[in-house]
Amino acid sequence: MSFKIAFIGAGNMATAIVKGLLKENLYQKEDILLFDQQEETCQKWIKEEGIQAYTQANEALRNCDLVVLAVKPQVMQEVVMSYLPYLKDDSLILSIAAGISLDKLNTWLSNDKNVSRKIVRVMPNTPCLVGQGASAYFAMNLSEADNVWVQRILGSLGVVVACQKESELDAVTALSGSGPAYVFLFIESLIKGAVSLGLTEQDSRTLALQTLKGAVALMSESGESAEVLRQKVTSKGGTTAAALGVFEQSGFKQIVSEAMSAADKRSKELSQM
Repeated sequence: MSFKIAFIGAGNMATAIVKGLLKENLYQKEDILLFDQQEETCQKWIKEEGIQAYTQANEALRNCDLVVLAVKPQVMQEVVMSYLPYLKDDSLILSIAAGISLDKLNTWLSNDKNVSRKIVRVMPNTPCLVGQGASAYFAMNLSEADNVWVQRILGSLGVVVACQKESELDAVTALSGSGPAYVFLFIESLIKGAVSLGLTEQDSRTLALQTLKGAVALMSESGESAEVLRQKVTSKGGTTAAALGVFEQSGFKQIVSEAMSAADKRSKELSQM
C-alpha cells in the first residue's frame, strides 16, 4: 500500500489538517500516514479513524510525496534527524513549527548532502481546528503544481495567503497567528463588563459572541472598511460615541499596535535562536 502524505507529530494542528483533507476529499484515509511518539495517540488514530499510525520512523515514509512536520520547535531538529533516513529527496516538506526558518530546515534536511529541498513554512492559527483558520506560507524550490497543491491543502483549513518574502511571516504571526488570543481577550473583557452591568454570564457570552460574528459577517459581505462601518454605527452624542471616546482616550489603537510589534519582535528573536 502506498502512502502519499505523512504527518510527523499528531497533535491538534495535525489533526485539524487531516480532518480538512478528508472533508475536502483531497486525500483518502489510506493515503495518510501518521507518526507520533505516543502509543496511545497512535492507537486512537488506528481504532477511531482507521488511519495507520506509528511511534517510530519506518520504510512506509519513503512512499510519501508530502511530509508535514507538526512537532514543537524545540524538538524539531532532533525529530528531523531521526526521520531523515526515510525521507525521499524530492518529497515536499511542510513545516508548521513557529520560528524555524527555511534555511535551518533545509540545512537539517540536507544533512551535508547537496540537496535543495522543497520546503514550505506555514503560520496557521488555532481556528484551523474548526475549519475557520487563517494560514500564511512562504516556500522555497516549489513548482507551480506544488504551490497549487499547498494552497489546496491549507485552503481546507480556512483562508490562505502566500507571502512574498519569509520575513513577512513575523508580521503574520503578530496578526493572525497570535490574533485569536487578542480576540479572546476582547470577548473576555466584553463579558466581564456586561456582567458588571447586571447581565448574567451566559447572556453576556451569547450576546458578545453573536455581536462579533455579526460584525465580521457584515464587514465581509458589505465590502466596506472597518472605519466606514464604525462611523455608520456611531451617532454623535450617542452611547457608542461615549464608549469609543473612552477607547480613544485610553490609546486603544496604539496599544494594539504596540502589542503586535511585541509579537513581531519576539517572532524574529525566536527565529534567530
